[in-house]
Amino acid sequence: MRFLHPVFLIPTVVLLGTAALAAPKGMALVPKGEFALPFRKDSAEIRMKVDPFYLDRHAVTYAEFLGFVRSHPNQARSRMKRVFADSAYLKEWKDDSTPPTRAVNSPVTQVSWFAAKAYCSSLEKRLPTTAEWEWAAKSLPPGMDSAGLDRAILDWYAKPSNDRFNPIGSGSVNGNGIRDLFGLVWEWTSDFDAYGFAGLNQRGVADSAAFCGAGGARATKESDYATYMRWAFRLSLHADYSVGSLGFRCARDMN
Repeated sequence: MRFLHPVFLIPTVVLLGTAALAAPKGMALVPKGEFALPFRKDSAEIRMKVDPFYLDRHAVTYAEFLGFVRSHPNQARSRMKRVFADSAYLKEWKDDSTPPTRAVNSPVTQVSWFAAKAYCSSLEKRLPTTAEWEWAAKSLPPGMDSAGLDRAILDWYAKPSNDRFNPIGSGSVNGNGIRDLFGLVWEWTSDFDAYGFAGLNQRGVADSAAFCGAGGARATKESDYATYMRWAFRLSLHADYSVGSLGFRCARDMN
């Protein structure tokens, strides 16, 4: 069984500038930029502009989330209110303070959007927006062009794995020094359900969806399977979902 993850195929990217600033500990500076969404609205390309921001170099681990739970007991499995997380929340933990033994240095999963948001807030951080996450993910790994990354991602899909507990840092590192944006787990964004496939700021617009049975009706590049899987997965989520292949990392504004 292959566990889903936030892989992507890289389109052309336009950098608009980089600020030479020291990032907070454990975070990397993502420069401002602009990129095209993978689907069109009324046959027109949709472009997103992103201001510079900081992003965690790796996803939040089980060990880090355990520390958060200990200091915020209301976020523990036994005390989490069901309105903020479904029954799968931290389901694999033996009890409120015992995550899976092998998973201590792996990206924490089975965490709802509400819990991920609370974790980031506790550190005076926030979840990245979808546009920020997508822009950060478009920085190519050193020594690799977009075609090479496309091949690497497709090769990853061709080698199924049942192991969800791969440690952070075992995936790739990109040009911004950020690790594992693909290859380990999907990741929450603050506005995960903000964009329908037609580029509308609403969900559930069936007659405007980018997908039909045979492909992407409004796709900018129909062969970007991994990209569309990621966008489709986001739109399937609700904030209380706690999914075994879904983790998160935090962002922070520059000012």
